[in-house]
Amino acid sequence: MIQRIQTLFLAGVVLLSGLLFSLPMYSIVTAGDSLRQVFMIRENIFLTALNGLVLIGALAALFLYKNRRLQVRVCSLLMLLVSILIVTVFYFSDTAGTTDATLSFEFGAYLVLVNLVLLWLAIRFIRKDDSLVRSADRLR
Repeated sequence: MIQRIQTLFLAGVVLLSGLLFSLPMYSIVTAGDSLRQVFMIRENIFLTALNGLVLIGALAALFLYKNRRLQVRVCSLLMLLVSILIVTVFYFSDTAGTTDATLSFEFGAYLVLVNLVLLWLAIRFIRKDDSLVRSADRLR
């Protein structure tokens, strides 16, 4: 299990999803006030649940290494969930500020995009591993 590269990608998704609970997603600074409001993912129950599903799903996909087809399906579902998470974070950031506020995305918003890339790489290497096993079965 550890010797496969997709396991490292899925472990990275688990680690980054866990980090997203404690990292800020974006901050808003109003023009007249020097007060900086920081938004974290745990402040919204929908985003927290969505990120929790991604974390649990990636952890489950780690242990599905014997069933590669199911592992690809779970990773594809996780990509969909991460995409929904990205859209909702950007939607909430767009509706949060006023017209004179300055919005800046923090480190957590970029980690969600890294999660998406890691899941794509995991799917790619799971499929490559599956084709390698199928070609070895044809030789027998």
